[in-house]
Amino acid sequence: MRRMIFLLLAILACAIGLRAAEADSLDFKLLAAETYSLDMFYSSELQRMYVQLDFDIPKSALSPDYRYGAFLDADAVFQSIEVAGNYENHYRVKNLEPENFAPPQPQAAWLDEKAPARFFGLPLGDWQSLPQKVHFRFWYYTSVDPFTTDSRGVASTGLEPDRFWYPRNTGAASTVQLKLTTTPYMVLRIGENSVTRTDSQYSRVHETTFTENPAEPVALRLIRD
Repeated sequence: MRRMIFLLLAILACAIGLRAAEADSLDFKLLAAETYSLDMFYSSELQRMYVQLDFDIPKSALSPDYRYGAFLDADAVFQSIEVAGNYENHYRVKNLEPENFAPPQPQAAWLDEKAPARFFGLPLGDWQSLPQKVHFRFWYYTSVDPFTTDSRGVASTGLEPDRFWYPRNTGAASTVQLKLTTTPYMVLRIGENSVTRTDSQYSRVHETTFTENPAEPVALRLIRD
């Protein structure tokens, strides 16, 4: 009996050691694009933001030697992910350290379990079959806080930068093309700038193109007009 217990403990120790070695050897890279296209819809009834995100990355900027992923709002729920036209699953990775990234992730706070965003890994499928320009498309939704009224009587809600309301480029400036559909009587602000809007009978469409600076990521705010 003692011998059996010893063998079981030895096997468990080996397994734990193997898992630790695998975790230490992980090299993740963040997906980073030059241009992002966001087509969004805000549901007042459900207090949700629905997002279709599209971006391209040259295959030459990717490597089969790394595992890729991105940060996204912890409340986000994926409905679908496509990589080069093929549906892919995502996976969550816990207990990551800055050293698990190449280059090391500069914001260790992003990896905290209580952070408002989470890192998710994304398989790239069959590397050999990837085209020279790899197209990514994410469909997801995330919760938006109820509107609150400030001391001036202005009611607003929104998504702060630390929630990573889209998987932004954290290493270089990028161009973001954004279209958001809401009910009428709402104003959209990206950072400090109000967005041009077009009204129809039952909806309002907000469209803008802006530059996202990694050092000064922007918030998205909805204000009742």
